[in-house]
Amino acid sequence: FFFQAEDGIRDKLVTGVQTCALPISYRGQGIGVPRLDAVLARHGATRIIIEMKGASAELARAVAQAVRKADVGPRCCVGSFHALTLNTFRAACPEVATSASQPEARRALHRSWVRWPFRDGQPYCAFQLPERAGRLRVISRNFLSYVHREDKLVQVWVVNERADVLRLLDWGADGIISDRPDTAVAARDEWMASRS
Repeated sequence: FFFQAEDGIRDKLVTGVQTCALPISYRGQGIGVPRLDAVLARHGATRIIIEMKGASAELARAVAQAVRKADVGPRCCVGSFHALTLNTFRAACPEVATSASQPEARRALHRSWVRWPFRDGQPYCAFQLPERAGRLRVISRNFLSYVHREDKLVQVWVVNERADVLRLLDWGADGIISDRPDTAVAARDEWMASRS
C-alpha cells in the first residue's frame, strides 16, 4: 500500500507513532497507519517497496534500522525521489536493493533518448516511475527496452485502469504500483493467462 504522510509525520511512522491524521472519511473508525516495523513483520515473505518521502537523512537511517531489525533486505527495494535520502540509506544498508532517485532516473531517461549506455557501477537495480511527468512521457517501449538492456527493472506508478495495466505489461513493465490493487491484480492475472 502507499501512504503519503503529511509533513512532520513521516518520521513518526518509522519511529513509533501508530496513528496520525487521516482523511476525514476514516476518522473515528479505529483505522490508523501502521509503523514500518509492523508492516514488515505482518507481511512475512512478501516482496515490498519502501518509498521514503522527503529529503531526510534521519528518515533514511530509521528505515535502514527497521529493515535490518526485520531482516528483510533480500525481499525489499528501498526508494526515494531524494538523492540525500537514498544516499544516506545506501551508506547505512549497502546490501539492500534501491531504486533510482529522481536525478538518477532523469539522467537515465535522457541517456535513453540518445541510446547512450548506462555508466558502470550504478547503485540502483530498479526504477519506480510515473508513465508521465506533466507533459513529458517517461515510460515508453523504448525506455523499457533501454533499461532492460542494462539489466534494471521498471515498476510504473500510479496505474489504476485495467487497460493501462495491460498496455504497460505488454510494453515490458516489470511491475505496477496501483491505488486499485483489485483492478491491477485482476488485469495482471488476465495478462498472465493470455501468455500461457
